[in-house]
Amino acid sequence: MTTVEEDRVMVPGSTARAVHGNFVQLSSGLLVPAGAAPRPFDMAAVYITGRELFGVAPGLAYTVDQLKRLPFAEVLFFVASTLVPYRDLEVSDRDADLQFADRWLDGDALQRAKNLLRSPARRLVVPQALYVLAKLAAAHSPDTVAPEVEAGQVPGALFGAVEVLERPRAQPADDDEIVDTRVTELSSYLVANHHLNQPVDVDQLMARFVRLWVELPVERAHDKKVINLEQTFRDVTGVTLNDLQALTMWLWTLGQNGTPHVSWDVLRETMHWSSERLEATLRLFATDVQTLRTGLLGEADPAFVWAFDTLERYPVVRLEDGSVLLLDSNLLLRHVFGGLTLLDLVDALDQSPDHTHRKLKNQVLDCVRHLAEMLALEVLTSLVGTGPGSTRVFGDIELRGAFGRPGRRICDAAVDYGDAWVVVEVTTSKLTRGSVAASPEALSGDLNKLVAKAEQLHSTIVALRAEESSLTGRPPHAVRRFYPLLVAAEGFPVNPVSTELLRSRVREKGLLADPDTAPLEVVDTVELAMLEGLAEQGGPSMRDVLAGKERAVFHRMSLRDYLLQDARLRPRRTQRVQELMDKGWEPALDTLRPTPTR
Repeated sequence: MTTVEEDRVMVPGSTARAVHGNFVQLSSGLLVPAGAAPRPFDMAAVYITGRELFGVAPGLAYTVDQLKRLPFAEVLFFVASTLVPYRDLEVSDRDADLQFADRWLDGDALQRAKNLLRSPARRLVVPQALYVLAKLAAAHSPDTVAPEVEAGQVPGALFGAVEVLERPRAQPADDDEIVDTRVTELSSYLVANHHLNQPVDVDQLMARFVRLWVELPVERAHDKKVINLEQTFRDVTGVTLNDLQALTMWLWTLGQNGTPHVSWDVLRETMHWSSERLEATLRLFATDVQTLRTGLLGEADPAFVWAFDTLERYPVVRLEDGSVLLLDSNLLLRHVFGGLTLLDLVDALDQSPDHTHRKLKNQVLDCVRHLAEMLALEVLTSLVGTGPGSTRVFGDIELRGAFGRPGRRICDAAVDYGDAWVVVEVTTSKLTRGSVAASPEALSGDLNKLVAKAEQLHSTIVALRAEESSLTGRPPHAVRRFYPLLVAAEGFPVNPVSTELLRSRVREKGLLADPDTAPLEVVDTVELAMLEGLAEQGGPSMRDVLAGKERAVFHRMSLRDYLLQDARLRPRRTQRVQELMDKGWEPALDTLRPTPTR
């Protein structure tokens, strides 16, 4: 006898269970078996452990023993040289893993590594383990090792550092696997991991820096919130932004060419600068070995495997002979173009005995936040186009003019597509250091800041739903859909966990829950630029992309992941970004260009 169940499909007239395929529709419209469709989990990679390679786990004790017999500077050289191929724009992570295996492994361990690397989801070397290795070396490696001491094995120490990532933690409760409004330890780890391993877009970082720090302050000089950031930076630090850009891009180029270590004489001769000028510029992102060691020693538990403030602050180290070692080119780019240049300026103002610099510090912070919002809205306007036949973009002045009421909070922009609205709020809020270090409490606080921004989107949608004609001057479309879009100008790690945490909190507040409203999407300025690139290519509009993502398998993933992995679109670099990149390279090219002889 076959038990008849309510949800069991049977062959008519028999007791046989029907065999049927479960199909899903891709963004292209193609129906494929559910098991063959790309899924967010497919993008996750799992690192190979020492136990898998060697049959036994190296363990922390083994790593410490090796590091005690290795000079600290030698470990730093290993970290820097190992990271080079992983930062090479023309080398895949898999190829870099194979290079590492061929260089450092042999025998059974080499064969096991190559077998495991046949899976695209496996990784041999992860930057996080190298950062942890540097921390462990700061604690255990001496400055020098006596000649008679047998040298330690730094590759083995690396796989011991991998084991540190796997240190036992409290067993999660059964409901920790359920993602709702609560931030669990597991979810905070996933968000911290995403932040640490997010890709670095060289072109977008440089373009944003040039626009934000160089061009916009001049163009918006009449704005009371804007100060001349370039001049202020030079006055306070004694270094020009041109020099900062030039040295950064030359060091980055060295890393791309596989030579992260350069002598002082070669560096000075190549840059054609005085020692004083070079020292002053390097001081912004480089430090000596002992200061680096002290900083790494200060990063203890509970953030030992997540917080790498010292390496982010000093991605370049000055060795005892005066030479320069680039530890990680990605960290250098993130420092100079991704936000820490602001910290350099603010730190200098904090350390100044001049009390007027406190006021200037607040002016600098307010100016950068203001310009970051303006830049995001500028890209938004660019991607939807301008002119009589273009989609209409309404800014906050127009929105407040039409919908302004006491107590009503209005968002920054709304884009009219006729039968749909994309409602946009820009925030400069970003992950706090606690969230970066995997603190559930800190992440909860950061999510609440975004919920507050969602309230402005909700309020604007309510106003549009009731009074659209007050803004547009024409009758509303019979059927409309609203797409709430939160632009995180400083970036935010969007993945299924962070997305569901945020959306659950928004729903709990009763926000953006109406049937005509799509789920909240969070994007950064890089993803706006990707939409801009699609527009230049004649691709789908922003509204069409958001509508497609709402129905996609990747609906909880970032917009970047949806475009590249699900929709299979390849946005090109825009003309706007190309021109800003060219301007960003000018200081380096002018510095390195040979001086004609007479």
